[in-house]
Amino acid sequence: YGDYQPMSTNEYYDVPLEGMLFVTQTIKFGMDKAGGALIVFDMSHGQYSEYVFSEEDTWLANNLTAMGYNVIWAWGGLNDTIIADAPGLVIGAIYGSTSGFTAAEITAVDDWFNAGEKFLWVGSDSDFGGASYINANMSLILDAVGSHVYPEQISISDAYSNCNASYRVVANGTSTDPYVADIVEGVDAVLMHGPTSLYGMQGTDVITLENTTIENVYPLLYYGGSA
Repeated sequence: YGDYQPMSTNEYYDVPLEGMLFVTQTIKFGMDKAGGALIVFDMSHGQYSEYVFSEEDTWLANNLTAMGYNVIWAWGGLNDTIIADAPGLVIGAIYGSTSGFTAAEITAVDDWFNAGEKFLWVGSDSDFGGASYINANMSLILDAVGSHVYPEQISISDAYSNCNASYRVVANGTSTDPYVADIVEGVDAVLMHGPTSLYGMQGTDVITLENTTIENVYPLLYYGGSA
């Protein structure tokens, strides 16, 4: 869910950015579909950073609490006990090849999600500057729950739509699909700090989401205008 108080700073940009609105509206949309108020944030696979936790994570948790949600942190791994009663689970991008998920954790998330009526956020990151965000770790979870969307191991830059540097890309196009209108309402520009891109999968076929649709897959933000 980004950095820079998530994806919203005006420090490098001369128009308002709506990252905070986008993040909270995305979570509200998912939690409304799932039902319930408990959201588990995974902090047990290398996501923790003292600075990020004290700034971005705490900020987001406080905003969600104000919206009526109950946020808890998973420090000791993911298992049936910690996620059983939660309709929402947020797994931020994890750093390094040694911070992967165990087979038991993958099974626990798979069983939890496929019981139905769940909101699952799986984060990823780019390899900007040689960063060691291992997206294969995230793909273990995505595979287990039957995702049709996966992250690339690349970084995106934009020389035109950015916050004073090409790697601070500003997504300036949003979905026009009415199903996700509540997520992108009021959202025109979101800072995607050091972003990657996504691709689709149908069976063993790789799908480019810019110009191909997959049932029940709704890209929300675009670089360089809407598709």
